[in-house]
Amino acid sequence: MPAYLVKREGTYYFRRVVPKELQAAIGKTQFMWSLKTKNLAEAKRLRNRDASKTDLLLAAAEKPVGEAVPISSASRFTVHNIQENAVRIAASFRRYLQEGAEQGDLKERRASLESTLQLHVDNAEHGWLIEDTSLAQSEAYILALRSVLEGQPLAAPSSELTNPVPAGSRKSVTLKALLERWKEAQAPTDRSVLMWKRTVRDFLEGQDDVQISQIKRSQIIDFKDRLAKRGNSAATIGSRLNHLRALFRFAVSQDFIEADPASGVKAPSKKTAEKERYPWTVTAMNRLFSGPVHCGGEVPEAARGSAGYFLPLLALYTGARLNELGQLRPQDVVVERYKDGGEDKACWTIRFVHAPADGVRLKNLSSVRRIPVHPELERLGFIALVEEAKARGNSRIFDDLAPDSLENLTSAWGKWFGRYIRITCGISDTKITFHSFRHTFKDTCRALGLPEDVHDAVTGHSDGRVARKYGGNTYPLGPMVKLMEDYKVYDLRLISPYLQS
Repeated sequence: MPAYLVKREGTYYFRRVVPKELQAAIGKTQFMWSLKTKNLAEAKRLRNRDASKTDLLLAAAEKPVGEAVPISSASRFTVHNIQENAVRIAASFRRYLQEGAEQGDLKERRASLESTLQLHVDNAEHGWLIEDTSLAQSEAYILALRSVLEGQPLAAPSSELTNPVPAGSRKSVTLKALLERWKEAQAPTDRSVLMWKRTVRDFLEGQDDVQISQIKRSQIIDFKDRLAKRGNSAATIGSRLNHLRALFRFAVSQDFIEADPASGVKAPSKKTAEKERYPWTVTAMNRLFSGPVHCGGEVPEAARGSAGYFLPLLALYTGARLNELGQLRPQDVVVERYKDGGEDKACWTIRFVHAPADGVRLKNLSSVRRIPVHPELERLGFIALVEEAKARGNSRIFDDLAPDSLENLTSAWGKWFGRYIRITCGISDTKITFHSFRHTFKDTCRALGLPEDVHDAVTGHSDGRVARKYGGNTYPLGPMVKLMEDYKVYDLRLISPYLQS
């Protein structure tokens, strides 16, 4: 096996042992993460990228300024540890850039540091690459790299650690107040603040606020289980837990609490999380599409007009995520020409793009794609709705959707949909959610024997294989048009076209 590569169940992983003398500074005994590919050539390319990144981390650790302070996953670590390591790391990286200036490769070295910064930002926000035990070390690297690259001030640590405060004399603080204190102390990006606020909001769920001293480990576990039951992926659950850990660790460092209640709570494995997600049954879908929203009855205001009618149907016939659909703009639905056996053809397509300046965000790179509009959606009036939105100059196809305080367009609508299917439509199985349409699309494609690489391209799914990573806007339209023509949900009741008001 090539250096730094290991193979588990057909998937390649990057694995590099940290020298014993550097393990205290690095905060772990090895670097290891999935490369999410089963292709050896692609694994080697990713191996070279990650080898360069870990070279930088090891180089910084080899030139310490003073003795490194190990940062563990224990709940009693302090901000002092992070700051002390940040000062040491920053000094090493400044020497690294100085050497680059002397040797004529400063630009390349700076680019490498910027890449390393992004690696740690991703880890701190999402837990994508580095295990939970290194989150505190990532915080130190972020502080150090932003100091070196962006000139952000780096406070020197105090000479002594703060003495523990007796439990009875600790200052009481609520979770929302803790978030504000953490924000002031850490100066995170605006996007990070939004993510942490969403986690706090979802953790509280129905409560106005809570004293952090009253939060128990069992409540963290309950929160994790709630996320899993709602269909969140293992990676998303891990990210949310990391947000809480960052807050509680900060609280420990400020002596607001004695220990981190989230310590040791792990996200479910990917396989476990997948088992919690149920597709829609035909019986359940017939109940939904027999409801007042789709049968000309009284439509609740919370359904937000055409969104109540079309979002479930779009999800059923595209497999797209709720937020991807809710943020669609009129210009994202266009006619596109393609070749089919040498013959020129054209079809309506939906483009899922990442345009943060316009408030349009996707989950990841593989989510960028364009797909044909299913014939059933055309029959039901989706194209007519788009054309009307274009004529009116609307910024969104579903212009009645309003963002919440965290800039999520579909959050309130999603809550209404959950109530609607349970109360109005009588669908009692709580494992059936809006996200279940995504699994329904995939399961239906498999049941019909449709090509997996084609429906992966339609849903923006990537399993790491090279052929699956480069679908997006370049995947041939012909096979996707054929898939849409063959995609049928048998025994589904005939739905009446949308009547525009």
